[in-house]
Amino acid sequence: MIIGVRGTIRAEGIHQILPRLIIEMVKRNIEPLIAYELIDLGNFTSADLPDLIDENVLPQSRLSEKADMIMTLGGDGSMLEAVHELKRDVPILGLHMGSVGYLTTTTPDHLQECLDDLIEGRLVEDRRTMLHV
Repeated sequence: MIIGVRGTIRAEGIHQILPRLIIEMVKRNIEPLIAYELIDLGNFTSADLPDLIDENVLPQSRLSEKADMIMTLGGDGSMLEAVHELKRDVPILGLHMGSVGYLTTTTPDHLQECLDDLIEGRLVEDRRTMLHV
């Protein structure tokens, strides 16, 4: 499974969560694709993300071309932004890192459990309707 990861650097704890997320994904044989913008704007270095190889960094607008799923780090706004950039129909999982979240329900405290549920097929897809005005 390949998961594209994108988000906002304004998200509280992003510098702790992204390295941990990559480690947990690799442990579960999930290939992480990380948005270049997240790494660049967050000033992450290869020392911060030692488990990440260059081939696994893409512009966020291209993540959905290769990923089986997109994970957003941030809040509802990060998730909605990701929806607008989808190139094809792939599920989006939001990791909520703010104070209020209606679309992003998983929190960093439940990251390992969430990845295990994903691997075991225990996550339930919740399709949403989007209005274009």
